[in-house]
Amino acid sequence: NDDPRSDVELRQICARLLPGDAQEEEALARFESARSSKALAHLFVEPETEYRLATERMFDVEITDLDRDPMCWRGTIDRLLLRMEKDAVIGAQIVDFKTEPASDGAEIVRRHRAQLEDYRRAVGELFELDEASVECQIVWLPGAGLEAVLTV
Repeated sequence: NDDPRSDVELRQICARLLPGDAQEEEALARFESARSSKALAHLFVEPETEYRLATERMFDVEITDLDRDPMCWRGTIDRLLLRMEKDAVIGAQIVDFKTEPASDGAEIVRRHRAQLEDYRRAVGELFELDEASVECQIVWLPGAGLEAVLTV
């Protein structure tokens, strides 16, 4: 447990953000499960290379649609890690968190592939990256210790 926040602080955050004790307890249980999950450990480790990390990263980017007409696209990326080299962005990792029920991880990927591909395109445009250098992952948190990281 390397999280610098005490259980008291986590409870205070939950109490402020979530109405009702039942939701607070469920959120804390999910957080503890995620924090101890081997599948999610990489999310809690600081990268060894130069990086910038943003959570709830809003974007507003102009892209072209299939007819090559310009369109404005807005969204919010749950977690965006930018890999840096001498102040230049050289790659990115997008992580989107999902908590919904599903029969398996493949179903989650099917439901959200288009969303993540749009995020990949937007990040490529924003930071002038080839889309191949933008990783996309879904962190699926269905509860009951069944956390999974799904690559898109």
